[in-house]
Amino acid sequence: MNLKKFDNDIFSIRLKHLRTLRGLTLEQLANEFSSYKGTVSSLENSKKNPSLYMIINLADYFDVSVDYLIGRTNDPSSHKDWLCSKYCQGGFK
Repeated sequence: MNLKKFDNDIFSIRLKHLRTLRGLTLEQLANEFSSYKGTVSSLENSKKNPSLYMIINLADYFDVSVDYLIGRTNDPSSHKDWLCSKYCQGGFK
Protein backbone atom coordinates (compact mmCIF):
# COMPACT_ATOMS: atom_id res chain seq x y z
CA MET A 1 0.00 0.00 0.00
CA ASN A 2 1.24 3.46 -0.87
CA LEU A 3 0.70 5.75 2.09
CA LYS A 4 0.10 9.35 1.14
CA LYS A 5 1.74 12.16 3.02
CA PHE A 6 -0.41 15.00 4.29
CA ASP A 7 0.03 17.97 1.94
CA ASN A 8 0.03 20.94 4.25
CA ASP A 9 0.39 23.37 1.34
CA ILE A 10 -2.96 22.39 -0.19
CA PHE A 11 -4.65 22.55 3.20
CA SER A 12 -3.17 26.01 3.83
CA ILE A 13 -4.24 27.39 0.45
CA ARG A 14 -7.77 26.04 0.82
CA LEU A 15 -8.17 27.27 4.38
CA LYS A 16 -7.15 30.79 3.41
CA HIS A 17 -9.39 30.70 0.34
CA LEU A 18 -12.41 29.57 2.38
CA ARG A 19 -11.75 32.16 5.09
CA THR A 20 -11.45 35.04 2.62
CA LEU A 21 -14.47 33.80 0.65
CA ARG A 22 -16.49 34.22 3.85
CA GLY A 23 -14.99 37.66 4.41
CA LEU A 24 -13.44 36.63 7.73
CA THR A 25 -10.27 38.02 9.23
CA LEU A 26 -7.73 35.73 10.86
CA GLU A 27 -8.96 36.93 14.22
CA GLN A 28 -12.63 36.30 13.43
CA LEU A 29 -11.94 32.73 12.33
CA ALA A 30 -9.76 32.14 15.37
CA ASN A 31 -12.58 33.36 17.62
CA GLU A 32 -14.99 30.89 16.02
CA PHE A 33 -12.75 28.09 17.28
CA SER A 34 -11.68 29.62 20.59
CA SER A 35 -8.19 29.82 19.15
CA TYR A 36 -5.60 32.50 18.45
CA LYS A 37 -5.02 34.64 15.38
CA GLY A 38 -1.42 33.39 15.29
CA THR A 39 -2.58 29.77 15.20
CA VAL A 40 -4.78 30.38 12.17
CA SER A 41 -1.99 32.34 10.52
CA SER A 42 0.43 29.45 11.12
CA LEU A 43 -2.08 27.02 9.59
CA GLU A 44 -2.53 29.25 6.53
CA ASN A 45 1.23 29.65 6.09
CA SER A 46 2.05 25.93 6.38
CA LYS A 47 4.01 26.55 9.57
CA LYS A 48 1.78 24.30 11.66
CA ASN A 49 -0.02 21.04 10.91
CA PRO A 50 -3.66 20.96 11.94
CA SER A 51 -4.97 18.31 14.28
CA LEU A 52 -7.58 15.89 13.01
CA TYR A 53 -10.03 17.60 15.37
CA MET A 54 -9.29 20.97 13.72
CA ILE A 55 -9.59 19.58 10.18
CA ILE A 56 -12.98 18.03 10.92
CA ASN A 57 -14.30 21.16 12.61
CA LEU A 58 -13.06 23.46 9.84
CA ALA A 59 -14.67 21.22 7.21
CA ASP A 60 -17.95 21.34 9.11
CA TYR A 61 -17.72 25.10 9.63
CA PHE A 62 -17.09 25.81 5.94
CA ASP A 63 -19.47 23.04 4.80
CA VAL A 64 -16.84 21.27 2.72
CA SER A 65 -15.58 17.72 2.88
CA VAL A 66 -12.47 16.80 4.83
CA ASP A 67 -11.18 15.27 1.60
CA TYR A 68 -11.49 18.66 -0.12
CA LEU A 69 -9.79 20.50 2.72
CA ILE A 70 -6.78 18.17 2.71
CA GLY A 71 -6.51 17.92 -1.07
CA ARG A 72 -7.85 14.43 -1.77
CA THR A 73 -10.55 15.85 -4.05
CA ASN A 74 -11.14 19.13 -5.84
CA ASP A 75 -14.89 18.98 -5.24
CA PRO A 76 -15.75 20.83 -2.02
CA SER A 77 -19.22 19.28 -1.94
CA SER A 78 -18.19 15.66 -2.44
CA HIS A 79 -19.41 14.82 1.06
CA LYS A 80 -22.93 15.83 0.09
CA ASP A 81 -22.94 13.49 -2.91
CA TRP A 82 -21.81 10.60 -0.73
CA LEU A 83 -24.38 11.32 1.96
CA CYS A 84 -27.19 11.55 -0.54
CA SER A 85 -26.15 8.36 -2.30
CA LYS A 86 -26.31 6.57 1.05
CA TYR A 87 -29.38 8.14 2.64
CA CYS A 88 -31.51 10.07 0.13
CA GLN A 89 -32.76 7.18 -1.96
CA GLY A 90 -34.63 4.62 0.06
CA GLY A 91 -33.27 5.37 3.52
CA PHE A 92 -30.23 3.91 5.19
CA LYS A 93 -28.23 1.26 3.37
